[in-house]
Amino acid sequence: GFDSGIPTIIVEHRRLYEIESGLDADFCVDGIIRPGTDVTLVGTSAALLDCMAAADLLALNGFSAQVYAIKRLPIDTPSLIQAVSNTRGVVAVDIGHAPFGLSAEVLAICAEADALSDREGQCRAIRVTPPFYPCGTSAALEAAWYPTPADIVRAAYKAMGRDVPVVPEVAPMRADSTFKGPF
Repeated sequence: GFDSGIPTIIVEHRRLYEIESGLDADFCVDGIIRPGTDVTLVGTSAALLDCMAAADLLALNGFSAQVYAIKRLPIDTPSLIQAVSNTRGVVAVDIGHAPFGLSAEVLAICAEADALSDREGQCRAIRVTPPFYPCGTSAALEAAWYPTPADIVRAAYKAMGRDVPVVPEVAPMRADSTFKGPF
């Protein structure tokens, strides 16, 4: 995109403005940013922060969560299928709505490649998205609307076919308090 001379649009969530992390390495390459063997957490943009926090929570309970980053469109389908095929389940995390969104596309790609069935033929795929109504404009309404790392952990347990334990809420990383934007 950048070097092609073709107009390119970069969409960046405001939660990422003040965060310095390794999420921007290999800016335009989809792939695994945290290896794991039990479940694959797939996300993009700010959802990756919550996927990484959820992977840390799962590790505290002895589970190894792989985090796969989607950094561009179209999605690198072979890479995604390979990553999901190496674990017992997939959780597609999206900060957009479930219908017609990224999470729907991720699960459709995996389903079409038959990458979602375990050895017993069980489909182990879960979506974690905000509710299907507009996000509130206050900090409290925003906090209640976005999925949290605990939501992702609960979905990961379901995707692995495990009983879901009580998961403590962990405050997700939110936008810097100095941000004076629309929310």
